Amino acid sequence: MNAIGHKVATYPYVQKVHDDTLDLLVELRDFCALPRQRVTSNDAAYRNLLDAIQKMRITSRLELAMSWVLFAKAEEGNTGDAGSEFIKDLAAFVENDPLSKAELSPVMHGFHERSNRLIQRILHLDQSGALSSTASA
Repeated sequence: MNAIGHKVATYPYVQKVHDDTLDLLVELRDFCALPRQRVTSNDAAYRNLLDAIQKMRITSRLELAMSWVLFAKAEEGNTGDAGSEFIKDLAAFVENDPLSKAELSPVMHGFHERSNRLIQRILHLDQSGALSSTASA
C-alpha cells in the first residue's frame, strides 16, 4: 500500500526498463547540452545534421518506451490491447530506421545501439508474457 492506500505492486522487469530508459534519457540530455565546435566544412555540417536527426529519433524512441513503461505500471503489468499500440510503434522504430550505422558518429552510434537494445527488451517482455504472469501472481 502506498501513502494514500492504493495497492502498489512491483514489477522488477518493468522497473528495470524504467530505470534504464530514464538513465539513457538523462545521459542523452547531458550529451545534447554539451557545447559544440563551430562547423567549418560541409562534411562536418552534414554529420552534425545527421547527429541532430538521430538525437530526435532516439529521444522519440525513449519517450515511447517510457510511455509503455508507465502504462504497464498503471495497468499493473497487464498491457492488453492498448499496450499493443505502444509495441507496434516501438517495433516500427526498430524496423524502419533510415539512418545507417556508418553515417553516425561513434557517440550517436552508442546511443542508437543502446536504445535499440532497450526496445528489444520491451518487445521481448511483451512477447514472453512475463508481465501477464507477474500481474497474475
